[in-house]
Amino acid sequence: MRKTGMWIAGLGCLLGIAQASAGERIKVKDEGGISESWNLAPGTKLVVPPYPPEHAANKADVCVAVGYLVGKDGATSEFSMLKSWSGAKPAGDANAYWGAFARYASAALSQWRFAPKPEVADPKPVYTVATFAFSDHPTPELRAHCAIPSLQMHLLELRNDPRMGRKMSRGIFAQLEIDPLMEQKYWALRRANAEATVPKPIPAPRPTPPPKP
Repeated sequence: MRKTGMWIAGLGCLLGIAQASAGERIKVKDEGGISESWNLAPGTKLVVPPYPPEHAANKADVCVAVGYLVGKDGATSEFSMLKSWSGAKPAGDANAYWGAFARYASAALSQWRFAPKPEVADPKPVYTVATFAFSDHPTPELRAHCAIPSLQMHLLELRNDPRMGRKMSRGIFAQLEIDPLMEQKYWALRRANAEATVPKPIPAPRPTPPPKP
């Protein structure tokens, strides 16, 4: 099994037009969490992506988690692959491999439409995530490889990953609103993990007593 970990590919293949004003703070909701304020728009189907045909000859089980923005009008945009996993090592160029899955997942998400609930008078943009499994026999176990239990925590991990920091400091990511308590929890966990990995000093050997006369 091959796990790709936290890797963003979608920044180079965004679809649609941003639905948030520059500088506007955007709330972050876990997968399924937007149901508090949004319904699926009438006539809309939750389209799922097909397996990329360019990789169908070596069809490994794959999953991806794609972050996206729901704009004020209920349209989706700003697609970025936040997490991915494959049951086999990608053949050929890894960026091209994951780029294909990112494109098909983003194309499916671009067809999703939402409508604010009747009691929501002033709908606000919200950032969330969708998990897709690419397999002839998708299972909950496959999907679990890419599921993100806490999107805010995952975004904090990406933001503080040296490989991702620059990408996470611009565009839509710079506008996402992270709960200060979640940020405190993140740094507390980092400190605890760092302390757990520090090797304990080896005690100096006791001096050998001089021989008796």
